[in-house]
Amino acid sequence: MKLFSQFSPLISFIWHTACSDFRRYLKGESMRTLRCITFCLVAAIFCSQAIALDWDEAEETVEIGIAEFLIPDDLKSSEDALILIRSTTPPGGCRKWAGYSVTHMSDFVHSMKAFSTFKNQCFSQMAFFVKEVDMGQLKPGTHTIKYLNSHGDPSEVIFYVDPSQ
Repeated sequence: MKLFSQFSPLISFIWHTACSDFRRYLKGESMRTLRCITFCLVAAIFCSQAIALDWDEAEETVEIGIAEFLIPDDLKSSEDALILIRSTTPPGGCRKWAGYSVTHMSDFVHSMKAFSTFKNQCFSQMAFFVKEVDMGQLKPGTHTIKYLNSHGDPSEVIFYVDPSQ
C-alpha cells in the first residue's frame, strides 16, 4: 500500500491525460479498450517497481573494521581468553551484528574478522557493536591479533598471556 500511495498521483495524471485527449475521438467500445490498455500499462509499471524494491531489500553480509580491543591484563593460559571488541561500520542504516571469525595462524599469531549484515535501502547512521570474542585457551607468551581497523587498513594488537599458576 505504501508504494501505491507514492505513485497514485502519477497514475491519476496518466489516466486523465491519456483519456481526455482521446475522449473526443473515441466512443463506446474503443474508449473502454483504451482505458483497459492504459490500466494494464500502469499496472505493469507498478509491479516492476515493486519487484525492483524487493530486490534492493536483500541483506548483504560484509566485513567491518574493528575500532578497539579491550583485553584484560590478567589473561591466564588455563582459561579461555575473552576479549571485547568495538566495531564501527561505515555510514548506513539497518545494520546488525553478524558475527566474527578467529583464525589461529600459529600459536601466537591470530587473525580476527568482524561481520555485519545490512539492507541496501536504509537511512544513514553510525552503528557501534561491542561484542565478546572467545579466543579459546592460549599458550603463555606474547600474542598478536591481526585485523582490519575502522578505516579498512591492516592493523595488529599485541597482548600477553600469563602462565597458569
